[in-house]
Amino acid sequence: MTNPYTSLPQSSFWKTGITEHGSGGALKDIWQPRFAISRDTRILTAGSCFAQHISRWLTANGYDWADTEPASEELTDNERRDGQYGVFSFRTGNIYTAALLRQWLEFALGARPPVLDLAEEDGRHFDLLRPAVPACGYESREGAREALERTLDAIRKGLKEADLFIFTLGLTESWIHRDGHVYPMCPGTLRGTFDPGTVRFVNQAYEDVRRDMADAIGLARTVNPDLKFLLTVSPVPLTATASGDHVLSATIYSKSVLRAVAGDLCRELSGVDYFPSYELISAFPARGRFYEANLRSVTAEGVAHVMSHFSEGIGAIARSPGNGDPLRPAAAQSAKAADEILCDEVGLESWAPGATDAADTSVCLIGDSHMGHLSLAFQRLGLPHAGGMIMNGKAWTSNELALDDEELWVPLENALARRRWQETLPFLQPAAKGPAGQKIIFTNIGQQTHRSVAFLSAWLQTEHNNKLTNPLFFQYFGKENHDKLILIKRIVNRGFRVVVISDPPTQHLAGYHDPQLWRIYENLSERAYVELGCEFFNARNYIDAIGFQDRFISEKFKQGVEYDWLHGSAAYYDEIAEELIRRYALR
Repeated sequence: MTNPYTSLPQSSFWKTGITEHGSGGALKDIWQPRFAISRDTRILTAGSCFAQHISRWLTANGYDWADTEPASEELTDNERRDGQYGVFSFRTGNIYTAALLRQWLEFALGARPPVLDLAEEDGRHFDLLRPAVPACGYESREGAREALERTLDAIRKGLKEADLFIFTLGLTESWIHRDGHVYPMCPGTLRGTFDPGTVRFVNQAYEDVRRDMADAIGLARTVNPDLKFLLTVSPVPLTATASGDHVLSATIYSKSVLRAVAGDLCRELSGVDYFPSYELISAFPARGRFYEANLRSVTAEGVAHVMSHFSEGIGAIARSPGNGDPLRPAAAQSAKAADEILCDEVGLESWAPGATDAADTSVCLIGDSHMGHLSLAFQRLGLPHAGGMIMNGKAWTSNELALDDEELWVPLENALARRRWQETLPFLQPAAKGPAGQKIIFTNIGQQTHRSVAFLSAWLQTEHNNKLTNPLFFQYFGKENHDKLILIKRIVNRGFRVVVISDPPTQHLAGYHDPQLWRIYENLSERAYVELGCEFFNARNYIDAIGFQDRFISEKFKQGVEYDWLHGSAAYYDEIAEELIRRYALR
């Protein structure tokens, strides 16, 4: 007898998800990112004090953390520290509340005139919207105004160029001027004086925080529609509360509201995710072990605990340069550009709507842009088929998918990918037979060679001194493609004939005269696929047999689009499509 809990993973049960891991131990699958985060991702960070740990970790581990207002070389170390350079992506100081983030974005993007609220002490001028930046204040009001404009320019530039904004929510308690602008802290606590006739206390409710955070996301996306957000909640308790409640109750209220808002926005908005730093530190399974003696400051062990789960979630792979690396930096950048630009274009044109009914066709394509190009070739040759490019190659290599018992898997890249899978899914129900016999699926799941080989090379450099053996390859291949291999096996078990197709042998166009590691990857991965019950079409071997021809080179590459070395031309995909039709008797 089954029920909704029968097929849930171990992480869904307290015993296997928590108890068996011990106090504060690593928790498997506590975070499964909704989108890929790599060292190529341009990342902004802002928020409460705990956000500083995230920016430091990103920088230390080679991620593209955006410092939008870097310190000049003339500044001393003390001046850099006092000016809060390199702490957050913006020199705004701590942004504890969603309301304050919204305010900064409104100032920067022209939705609201900037406010210069200054306090004068001993001849120095302090900006009460960031009272510790810099610690010594400014010589004049004009100096403070110019510094504000520089920061607003940096915010605008950072938003336009970023791929991801990580924001750490800290508080619900805030102080608001009667004219409407929000302070990071109560005037008079650090700088300025407190005037109860001018400043009022507001402990924001759920609706207030949700509105402000959603508006902030919307504002940022007016200049960068593709900007993704990763929300976190700071595990640091309140220093003090003005709510009238005990500080413990006030802390739990504040964090509960922030956690609820972050969770709801993650569910309701596309391109928004939540990372559980708050739970990893403060939830009772940790038993307080990650706090200092004051039960407030997070220990270095606690920060490492949080960031290890972050690293595990995004599948971080150290990619240090070294001698003998078969993927050079320029080619790695080319691969990135092709994933993020060209493949989106292919995705818009390489779809065969209306061909997904199981009664219409015996052929289906599931994969990245190469399957998109192959879909176009099948269309040109008049072969009915379902599917095509479901996700970008970058999404496949970053494992942006979730296995599912009913739908086999769910694409996590974006709404378009999920819609395409929904259109393709009818082909797989029922399986077995189509009009021309056993249904066949062509795929390149787990190939994506231009990225996979780069990651394999980096892994060999950092872990095994560039030495590759068959056991090491299968260890790596199985780990990096774990869920994808399960997906392929599930498709095979449904009675489909599955043919895995390797990528075009075009690496020489990027300057690789001896693409040895590509060949090794293709040949050894073939063994893994065959063990799963698949067949393997080695495009390199086929092209070698007939001879590589200039007509196989991508039209875009010939036109100067250097990163399109990884694709073939229309003639190349037509050649492959014709051979597949002949070899598998598709007519």
